[in-house]
Order: sequence, then structure tokens, then C-alpha cells
Amino acid sequence: MSTPVTIEDIYRLFERSQAEADRRALDDARRWAEADRRIAEADRLAAAFRVEFEQSRVDFDRSIAQSRAE
Repeated sequence: MSTPVTIEDIYRLFERSQAEADRRALDDARRWAEADRRIAEADRLAAAFRVEFEQSRVDFDRSIAQSRAE
């Protein structure tokens, strides 16, 4: 003979389901935060590279101009 399902059984099932959904949402939020952190770091590195590249280009252009002048 099977045991009848009670409203308390349904509530417990809902609570477990909600707890799992909350845990997954927290995991997703952590993953998104990590992705945002990595993107910000990549943007920072790219900006630094652009500055360094531009300075190298200016130095190179100056060197070429000096060579032509001599």
C-alpha cells in the first residue's frame, strides 16, 4: 500500500526545489562576476598596450625623422 502525499510533502518538495534554484542562481551570479572581472582586466591590459604602442610609434616616427634629417 502506498503512502498518500500530503500538503506538507508538497511544501517540502517546493522548499528543496527553491533551495536548489537559489543555489544555482548564486553560482550563476558568481560566474558572471568572474567574467566581468576578467573582461575588465582584459580592457585594462588593452588600454595599457594601446598607450605603449602609441608611444613606440611616436618614438619610431621621431627616429625616422632624425635619420632623414641627418
